[in-house]
Amino acid sequence: MTDTVKISQTEYRKMQRNLAKLAALEAGGVDNWEWYGDSLSEWNKENDLEELADDFVDAINDISVDADVDYPAGREAGPSVTMPEDAVRALFLSFIEKYKEL
Repeated sequence: MTDTVKISQTEYRKMQRNLAKLAALEAGGVDNWEWYGDSLSEWNKENDLEELADDFVDAINDISVDADVDYPAGREAGPSVTMPEDAVRALFLSFIEKYKEL
């Protein structure tokens, strides 16, 4: 599933400048700096968790294709969705294992 994000031209140009700055720093060898890895460790943890959460949401969306949807009668009843329990459980356990590795 692909989400569309809208940003202003100003924000886009700022992001482009920041990417160009990062590329210039890395081309200049800043990634060989003695404290480079240490300075990014907290960012890496947060980024890994964000990626794990995104992967989890994508996997749940994939599983929901096989969900049973029931539309009960009645005022404001809304649909009832039942996901395949074994698939959700296996997915959850696999993500717990991935989380432990972080």
